[in-house]
Amino acid sequence: MAFVVQPWALFKASFVTFGSHQKPLLKMAALPILSVVLLGLSYFVAETGMIGAGGGLLVALVVLGLVYTSLSLYISWFRYMFRLEASPAWYRLDFVRHLRVVWAALKQLGFAGLPALVAFVVGAASGVAGGSENEDPDSLIILLIMALPVAWLVFAYTRLGLYLPAIALDEPVTLRKAFGETKGVFWRLFGLALMVSLLSLLSNVIDAGMSGFGASLPVLLIGLVIYALCLWLSLGVSLASSAEVYRAWLASKNGNEAKPDVAATSA
Repeated sequence: MAFVVQPWALFKASFVTFGSHQKPLLKMAALPILSVVLLGLSYFVAETGMIGAGGGLLVALVVLGLVYTSLSLYISWFRYMFRLEASPAWYRLDFVRHLRVVWAALKQLGFAGLPALVAFVVGAASGVAGGSENEDPDSLIILLIMALPVAWLVFAYTRLGLYLPAIALDEPVTLRKAFGETKGVFWRLFGLALMVSLLSLLSNVIDAGMSGFGASLPVLLIGLVIYALCLWLSLGVSLASSAEVYRAWLASKNGNEAKPDVAATSA
């Protein structure tokens, strides 16, 4: 059975999955959320010089903690959603699996992003990336050449949407295999990604809109709450959409119909 992607159906299923798994997700996301709060505090401490030269080191340590806890969230989410673990883990002391996912992410980045990086460097060296006012034909050609690797970056990352979830689930998968499994469904996957990204855009628009009402404490608190809720929705639906795409692929592989996960969850 061919891999069938229905963007709107998967988008709606992502909301269903997110809605029925908010409590476990909150448990898994507790440490990354705390890390974000600590990152803001550490930046404040570093900027004010409260601990002298140690401010930069503090920020670096908190950033490492955020990266590690975010990896833990990503791995725990997929292993919980696909029943490899009976209950959600709020923290995973699993360096081997973390390193495996990091290495996979680096390979994915190299495969998708290296051409764009090379094009940017070449463009910057040619003065085009810096916004040169000289719009001769050669400059326009260089700009077009630079645009091609960026298009490849978007194309490759979209086509590799099954790769990192499979790594998190300990599946034997390669970049080539993951890339091949999504042949013929790029535009549908891209459409789904655009719909999910609109949620992130919504949080930024709300944040910018609330800041225009002034800096009074009530307005700031209301804006902070709305912004946090939008970010939570964006995070949850993004993770849920990745799981739903992987579920749809598994269903097509097994000849079944994919359905959103609404099973009862344990805290």
